[in-house]
Amino acid sequence: MTKKRKTIPQKIKDKLLVDSMHRCCLCPQHEDITDLHHIVPISEKGPNTKENLMVVCPTCHAKIHRIRTMYTSRQLKMYKERWVKLCATGLPLDERLKEAPGIMLDSLHNQTPPEPNFVGRAEMLKTISRWYKDPKVRIGALIGWGGVGKSALVRKWYDSLEEKKIHPDGIFWWGFYRNAYLEPFLNALLRYVSQGQTDPHTIKSPWEKTDKIKEYITKGAYLIVLDGLEQMQKPESGDEFGKMVHGECRELLHYLADAPKTGLCLITTRFPMKDLDNWRDGSYKTLPLIDLSIPDALAMLRKRGVKGNDEEMKQVIEKYKGHALSLTSVAGFVKRYHNGDIKQAPDIEFVFGDKERFKDVNKLLRKYAEKMSESELVFLNIFSLFRGEVTEREFAGVFQHKIEGARFNDVLIKMSELDFKDLVEGLADWRLISYDETKKSYATHPLIKTYFESTFDEREKKLCHKRIYQYFGEQAPERPGTLEQMQPLFEQVYHGCAAGLYDEAYLSVYQKKIHREREYFIIHKLGAWETDLSLIRNFFSRGEFSQLPLVSEKSDQSWLLNEAGLALLNTGQPKEAEEHILTAVLRAIAAKDWINASGGYQNLADLQFRTGEIKKALESAKRALKLGEKGRFYESIIDSEAYRAQIHHLLGASKEAGKRFKEADEAERKAFGHPYRTKP
Repeated sequence: MTKKRKTIPQKIKDKLLVDSMHRCCLCPQHEDITDLHHIVPISEKGPNTKENLMVVCPTCHAKIHRIRTMYTSRQLKMYKERWVKLCATGLPLDERLKEAPGIMLDSLHNQTPPEPNFVGRAEMLKTISRWYKDPKVRIGALIGWGGVGKSALVRKWYDSLEEKKIHPDGIFWWGFYRNAYLEPFLNALLRYVSQGQTDPHTIKSPWEKTDKIKEYITKGAYLIVLDGLEQMQKPESGDEFGKMVHGECRELLHYLADAPKTGLCLITTRFPMKDLDNWRDGSYKTLPLIDLSIPDALAMLRKRGVKGNDEEMKQVIEKYKGHALSLTSVAGFVKRYHNGDIKQAPDIEFVFGDKERFKDVNKLLRKYAEKMSESELVFLNIFSLFRGEVTEREFAGVFQHKIEGARFNDVLIKMSELDFKDLVEGLADWRLISYDETKKSYATHPLIKTYFESTFDEREKKLCHKRIYQYFGEQAPERPGTLEQMQPLFEQVYHGCAAGLYDEAYLSVYQKKIHREREYFIIHKLGAWETDLSLIRNFFSRGEFSQLPLVSEKSDQSWLLNEAGLALLNTGQPKEAEEHILTAVLRAIAAKDWINASGGYQNLADLQFRTGEIKKALESAKRALKLGEKGRFYESIIDSEAYRAQIHHLLGASKEAGKRFKEADEAERKAFGHPYRTKP
């Protein structure tokens, strides 16, 4: 028997309507209010209380339910509280409505946790504020090598916006260190600046999404933070160094540099922003981030509780070249093991320049490792394998979970809840990991992550990757419909391949759940070619397409090579695409895999057609047809005939085109009972 839903008491309805002035809490301009929305859904046992209900218009109500990832319960509550508070001010209605756009909530993705011991750099903070307030400045970049404190500086400035009376219409923060996929970034930004007017999942092309973002982003004075943008830049030396990998990112930056509206795009990166050179004397400003000054470093060490006279501290600061990350962790080290005595800091001389500073940092981390307990080392080894933020769910599901075939984490499994909590808090106080109270999650600096991943025993590392692969499989929804919902599957592919489970990750996750077999969901439905390309790289050694995929079946190798070519073609890299498609075709022919060989020639024909090589495309289509006939694969025969007809038509050979279309129709009718041009 279906349980009847409890009605909302009329007193609560009346109170909510009065408090919100009978207007939608999400878009207060709308006043024909008829709906109440549960902030915590009924399906999650959300009650019919005044605290859990908010007034919304029918349009916003439908949008909340249609696009379930648009707002969290916390965000909805904040929207309600801000509008109700504004209603209570007694201001005239038109003035309240003018203030209403300002209630747009921040959209924060992989945001850097706050640094509790941040000190100094006052002039740099003032410089960023000047950038924001200067209508001529549209983009500001903090450029410096790893560990100098770029992200911490931006987070400090973000946390002081209220104090500085800086009130953007909206704030969007994307951390590329933990999510360097193009499409999820564009989806999140478009969803935010359009405020739900456009559902990103209805637009397949990243270029179309970029155009839509450009359309909306000038309607407000936004603060856009792109943290760790080097993940999206070309790392090689030469003329290409620092250029954006994706044309869509480059186009968006160019547009922002020219945009007439106020606001600021704030970037942190290790690399120069080559694509913005033409704006350097105008709307684009840079702030080179160097190591901490001696006064700032002294203040930080004092704040951290380090003991010693100024001269002793200066000697350590100079030895470490004022490197912010290293000095912060050294403070934690001497506090932990030597009662804060600065004279006990590891005796290391930093000798490398900025580009190779990681070598100096590694020397310091080795010194730390010598003093660490077994449980701390194991914890950091496991932590280093995660690409995203880590929560208590991962602690239970991986760190303190039995790992098949391994005993190395027994030391964590045997720990009591209190002891494990002390371990985590100790590493956070040491600043080897950082905690974000608002998100209840932990993260670490890329330099620290890289070191502890490199020291992990290879066999144990693979077994741990396998457990993480299983863990994300347990977290993934059955049939995710968006890229955001697919994130656990993406992590499964990464960790499965890192564990050497190439065949399983390919067949059970990539093909079955991400592509949904012949539905090709991620590309045909979501249009996420860039994400698909990133996923494919996991199946190649070091992500290099110059080598064969590491799956065992030759037909699967051919398929991945062909898919890599298609992804390269659809992301604007036709030259690289042709090489991989040809390799896939030749391998398929050698294996007498006529189906994949025929499909490869069809893709090659498509590539040649797009690049204007019409006659070559016709020849490739002919080969696709012959191989399809050889394999008795009707879909390939039909599509090849139709493709040949289209090319003949473009070449002006109408008679031949008609003949080919007729043959495609006949083949379709023979195989499926209906002609090609009237497919159901």
